Amino acid sequence: MTTTLPNPHYTPETSVKVTILNFAITQAGLEEQMLNLLISLEMPELQDKKNQIVEDNAKSAQVSYEIEDKILA
Repeated sequence: MTTTLPNPHYTPETSVKVTILNFAITQAGLEEQMLNLLISLEMPELQDKKNQIVEDNAKSAQVSYEIEDKILA
């Protein structure tokens, strides 16, 4: 089963009968993957810093969400 739709929606009946693979690849996505690979090989300490920043951002977003819930409650 194939489609040219960028974001197809399948019924639950179809979804349980098939395995859905997304082969949509953009040049920007490939460039980002290649840059991440290069940085992890050439400058692992820089990649570690980036990973730490991403984790900190995720934690901050979670704390922000919890605080919003408390305020609204």
